Amino acid sequence: MFFFFGVHGAVLFDVSAVACLLILIFSMFDRKRLLYLMAALYLLVFLYHFLILRTISYGIGFQNAVRLGIGAMVVMGAALIARVRIDRRNAARKKYDNTLVQLETAGRQNAEFMSNVSHEIRTPINMVPGISEVALEKDFSPELREDILPIKMAGKRLSNQINNILDYTEIVEGTLTSA
Repeated sequence: MFFFFGVHGAVLFDVSAVACLLILIFSMFDRKRLLYLMAALYLLVFLYHFLILRTISYGIGFQNAVRLGIGAMVVMGAALIARVRIDRRNAARKKYDNTLVQLETAGRQNAEFMSNVSHEIRTPINMVPGISEVALEKDFSPELREDILPIKMAGKRLSNQINNILDYTEIVEGTLTSA
């Protein structure tokens, strides 16, 4: 549609404004090919005016030639600015993607570390309630029995916390299965 707009003799000086607008709109799509296509269409419109319509000729006057030159420079400037914007957005997107990958890796490593530590601590902690249970079955004085009971309860709480940590790491790793 741009080409059909631009091939009318009356819009020769308006083409550059429309081209700039379209270039800036196309830059939002992050496709450099669209910018190159727009610049090629702009050049094609000029060639059409020069070769076919003959609205651009040696007799257009200095003022109109300057207007055409400024229009062409503005269009090329808009294309360069749009290209720089696209390059910056692509670089920022790559940076954010790399950061996301690093964060996901760190999360997996953290979950793996917690899982390994929890597995290593689980056995000695599970021994505390087990040994306390065995000790409570023996014949001890009431004072000693009162001292062993809190040890047994603390061991059970620690064992439950370790199981919760292991469940959390399985959730993070995506390996939790229902029992």
